[in-house]
Amino acid sequence: MSDKHGNADRLDVDISEIPLPPDELTEALDNSRPEAGRPLAEKPEVAALDFLSDAGTREADIPLDHPFSLDGRDIRTIKVRKLTVIEVAEVSSRAGKTGFDLYDIYAAMTGLPAAVLRGLLDDDGEAVIGKAYDFLPRAFRTEGD
Repeated sequence: MSDKHGNADRLDVDISEIPLPPDELTEALDNSRPEAGRPLAEKPEVAALDFLSDAGTREADIPLDHPFSLDGRDIRTIKVRKLTVIEVAEVSSRAGKTGFDLYDIYAAMTGLPAAVLRGLLDDDGEAVIGKAYDFLPRAFRTEGD
């Protein structure tokens, strides 16, 4: 197959033409991806930055109309914060293994489990998710947002 300039499509190849490693090396190949929970060789270094921008542009405390108790703590407000680049990468990596769910991102932004955020009463959920959506990284926004 060729493109409009007459160049052959390099992806249109008969699979029998692809060279394979010798049989004695095939068993040594490990094409598996790291499993969830399996530690990577080394965690990347991440700097703790002292941002000069107003904290209100990076985080917000949302007071709850319907406070609740979780693990022996009374939750009266939920802090929503922007994620760092490494946190976005970690959420993206987990999403690639388990599927994409905005509540997983909101959980990283609030420090509360996604299941807890889904369990909020509608007014509180709307306020928390609304602010989290304002802070949502571009990579997770839908077109037109």
